[in-house]
Amino acid sequence: MTNLWSFLLQTLSVTLAGVLVLTVKTLLKDKLTPRWQYFVWSVLALRLLLPVPTRGNYVLLPLPVWVETCKNWVEGKLSSAYLSFYQAVDVTAPIPWLKGLPVSVTDWLFFLYVLGVVLILVRYLISYGWLRGLLRRGVPASKEILARVASVGERYGLTPCGVVVLDNLPSPMVCGVFRPVLALPRGEAPDDHVILHELLHVKHWDALQNVFWCVCRALHWCNPAVQFLLNRVGNDLESLCDQRVLERLEGEARRSYGVSLLAMANDRYSRAPGTTCVSNGGKNIARRIESIVRFRSYPKGMALASFCVTVLLLGACLMGTVGPELAYTSSSLGTVEERIATGRLTRCTTVAGALDTYAKGIIKGNDMYLMMASPLEQRNVLEDRIRENGQVFYFAPGKEEVMVYSVLNPYNAPAEGRKQAVEYSLSQEEYYVYNLDKQVDGSYHAFLAFLTTQHSESTGIGQDVLGYPVKVYWENGYVVEPTGEKRLYLLSTEEYAYTFYAPSSVPFLPAKTQYYAEGESGTVRVDEYSLHEVENTMETEGHWSFGMGGHSFDSVPKPGAEFEFEQESCVTRYRFGGSEEARQALYTLGIESMPLTQDTPSADAAAFDAMSGNASNRYWVGSEFGGSSNRGFWRYLEISDSWDGTVTDNGSGNPFHPENPCTGFAVRILWNGEEKEILTLKEVADREP
Repeated sequence: MTNLWSFLLQTLSVTLAGVLVLTVKTLLKDKLTPRWQYFVWSVLALRLLLPVPTRGNYVLLPLPVWVETCKNWVEGKLSSAYLSFYQAVDVTAPIPWLKGLPVSVTDWLFFLYVLGVVLILVRYLISYGWLRGLLRRGVPASKEILARVASVGERYGLTPCGVVVLDNLPSPMVCGVFRPVLALPRGEAPDDHVILHELLHVKHWDALQNVFWCVCRALHWCNPAVQFLLNRVGNDLESLCDQRVLERLEGEARRSYGVSLLAMANDRYSRAPGTTCVSNGGKNIARRIESIVRFRSYPKGMALASFCVTVLLLGACLMGTVGPELAYTSSSLGTVEERIATGRLTRCTTVAGALDTYAKGIIKGNDMYLMMASPLEQRNVLEDRIRENGQVFYFAPGKEEVMVYSVLNPYNAPAEGRKQAVEYSLSQEEYYVYNLDKQVDGSYHAFLAFLTTQHSESTGIGQDVLGYPVKVYWENGYVVEPTGEKRLYLLSTEEYAYTFYAPSSVPFLPAKTQYYAEGESGTVRVDEYSLHEVENTMETEGHWSFGMGGHSFDSVPKPGAEFEFEQESCVTRYRFGGSEEARQALYTLGIESMPLTQDTPSADAAAFDAMSGNASNRYWVGSEFGGSSNRGFWRYLEISDSWDGTVTDNGSGNPFHPENPCTGFAVRILWNGEEKEILTLKEVADREP
């Protein structure tokens, strides 16, 4: 905890968990034994020890959103030193520490809280030291008392500890964790049951547990609800020790033990850390007597039931019970600050989720979606724009400078682009993630592509593609950052009307990997692409006529999405390199491409024949066809007089496997149905064949 808001979130979450535990304990008061009444407090102990998660499900109430919203309202006009206004409240540890001198009001409040924690811990240390010094000055117990303590220990199989006698001690107590000392009031004959009670405290390290609960008291000293809960914890610890005593007594001895407790029913008892005391106040003694009366009257089988109740409480208090209300998805949910709070707290937990959230922000023109998947510096600008406009949607008027490419042939790379200002609008239906590639530093590079429905350079035929490279990396959640200029590929032109309907048909986009080789028959280049998609198709009712259902694009972000579809595609480009005489004699040409892997580092004629089913032998003049298999693809065509000397084959499918990745390509060139040569391609930098 490094600021006031992280402390508020932690202490409120602890309070909520404690109230939930106390409610269940109250409902099962007559069903749970003192052993389980204390054991269920382990849920509160874990909640005290573990930082509160600010993302994911909530425990009954959306406390992170409430605290984040309050922080937005309060800190907007402050310049606090202990937190960044644009960063979500985050509890990194259950203990506080300072990161410098306070500046704002909230800084000073947190500083005073930390000072209070330190003072209370110092007071506890002083109290414990004073008590240990008092014990050292105490009168050693007589031989009779030592013999009596040893007798009780031997009778019940317990290890006795040191014993001293003190004046004005209201009731027996044990002080110390590793070297415990039993302190008895002077002038009073020690009761065997009371001695048994304190020795059981020693056996079960209850003084050490008391130290833990005292530290928790100090950490939450300004929260009266937590103080009340910790009082109940201390009472249940003493009731548990009573239960252990009663399990070792029989008949009249049990009633006698109850009488001994009543005799010590006063309000004077120690709360010093590292101590235990048989008396814990008159009112609490009364509750313990009630438990003694119910001894062994609890229903059978409650041990298993109690364990199940504890596990359920543990899951509810640590994992949450309800999902967050995604206020950022609708303008009807909350104020702008509340929506910003939910968006700020909802970070992207997967690479696919970050790309999905960011892409939908682009498609929908939604600043909130973009904020959720953007780096901190860009997120700050987006938040301020949302506050300024009072809404999450943005509209970019005018023209935008982009690199424009005119794709005359979808199977060839575009001509050199030109930068110009264009107006366009994006399709609301889909987006694509190409060439996702993990880098050495753990980040990912990818190419985002969107379909445009209209723009100033289009003839209105079909769809064009807008895309740009991005980087995905971890920044308290995965974020997306553009790394290059936007590119508009004009597929709908006066020269060529082409509709972008097949996501794998992307030879005009930058390749993920390129392979190249040069041989006697010419040069060959293979461009490898990958496509990743998140499942965003949802069924709709009454979408079509006559009330029939249909499908539509799910525009709600999925910050934790995984890729449901992965596909690889390749484009093989061959450029003829033979003599003019060979060109005149050429009337058919075929290219067959086969990926090479670590398992198959090379390929021969037999491998190509097996891949294509010996398709080249079925070739005849006047036809043009191609095909693909799980390993590769091929294309055969008739050569005309107007042939430009190049052949392009666009192969798609899933020929590669992550466990056996592609290391290169082998391409067989066939002239007039006869094998001319087999070229082995290696990965190279970008170059045209």
